[in-house]
Amino acid sequence: MALGAIAGISLNTKYLIAFYLAALAAGLLATPLRQSLRRPWIYLGALLAALMVLPNLLWQAAHGWPFLELGKAGASGKNIEMSPLAFFAQQIMWTGLVQTIVWLCGLWAGVARPKLAIARAFCIAWLLLLLVFDLSHGKAYYLSAIYPTLLAFGAVRIEEWLTSAVARRTVLASMVTLGALAAPLTLPILPVDTFIRYQAAIGFAPSAGEHLKLGVLPQYYADMFGWREMAQKVAAVYSALPQQERSRAVFYGENYGEAAAIDVFGRSLGLPPAISGHNSYYLWGARGHDGSVMIIVGGNPKHYDELFGSHEVAGHTDSPYAMPYETNQPIYVLRDIKTPLPDYWPSVKKYN
Repeated sequence: MALGAIAGISLNTKYLIAFYLAALAAGLLATPLRQSLRRPWIYLGALLAALMVLPNLLWQAAHGWPFLELGKAGASGKNIEMSPLAFFAQQIMWTGLVQTIVWLCGLWAGVARPKLAIARAFCIAWLLLLLVFDLSHGKAYYLSAIYPTLLAFGAVRIEEWLTSAVARRTVLASMVTLGALAAPLTLPILPVDTFIRYQAAIGFAPSAGEHLKLGVLPQYYADMFGWREMAQKVAAVYSALPQQERSRAVFYGENYGEAAAIDVFGRSLGLPPAISGHNSYYLWGARGHDGSVMIIVGGNPKHYDELFGSHEVAGHTDSPYAMPYETNQPIYVLRDIKTPLPDYWPSVKKYN
C-alpha cells in the first residue's frame, strides 16, 4: 500500500515513472517474487495508485493526450538517435564515473546470487528501461528513477568486499576526490568563467540530448541565463509603444521558457501575461488577445510578412551565456494579424 501511494504521487509528478513501474513489474514476474501476486496487497496498492492518478488521466483524455503527443515528438526527431552502446555511455556521463562504478556493482549484486531476491528484479528492470528508452530515442536521464536503488545495492556489496579498514578509507578518499572533481559539472558551484575554463581543461563535452547547437555552457547551465535580461528588453519595447497599442499588446513566446520568463520576471516590469503555442501554454489559449499587436523574439521576417500587416525590429536580446537560439536575437513588434488570433490559434500548437 505504501508503494502504491508513492507510485500515485510519483505518476502525478512525472509520467515516465509508468515505464519504471512496468519494467519493475516485468522484473518481478521473471523472478520467484512473482509469488507475491498470490496476495491481495500488490493489487490494492495498484488500485490506490490508479485512483490517485485518475484525475490526471482524465485531464489528459479531455485534452487529447498531450503527453503522448509530446513523447511522439521526442521519438520522431527532436531527440538524438543513439546506438545501445552510445546510450549506455550517456548513462556513465549522466550519473558520473564514480557513481557508475557503484551502480554497476549494484547490477552485479543482483545477478550473482543476490542476498535479496528483489535485487535481480531491479537488474532486469534496468536492462528493459535501457533498451526501451534507447529504441524510442529517449534521453539519458529517463532512467534516473532506478539508480538510487542500484546505488544502494552496489554500496552494500562494495562494503562487503572491502574487509580491510585501510582499503575502505582508500576507496572513500578516492570517491570523495573524484566526486569533488566532477561536482562542478553537475552543481553550479564555480563562477561561470571559471567553469568554462575548467570544462575546457578536462575536455568535457556534454550533449543536450536533442538536435540543438550549444554555446560555451552545457544546456542545463545555459538555460539559467538570459531570462531576466530578455524580460527587461521586452519590457523596454512594450513601454515604448503608443498607449493605444500598449493596451492591446502581448508577448508571444516561441517556447515555454521565453513565455515563462515574461510571466515570472515581467510582472514587476508591467508586462501582461505571455502567450505561447508551446506545450502547456497552448492549452491556455490566447488569453483574450486579438493579435493586433504582438511582441516576439527572433523568428523569420518572411513568415511575419505572410501573417501580419507589418513588422519592425524594436530591440535585441544579448546574453553571452544563454543558449545560442535565445541570444543575439531581434525583438519584433508585429502588427495587424491577417487572421484573428483566436481563429489562428489551433495552428500554433507545438508539443516537443
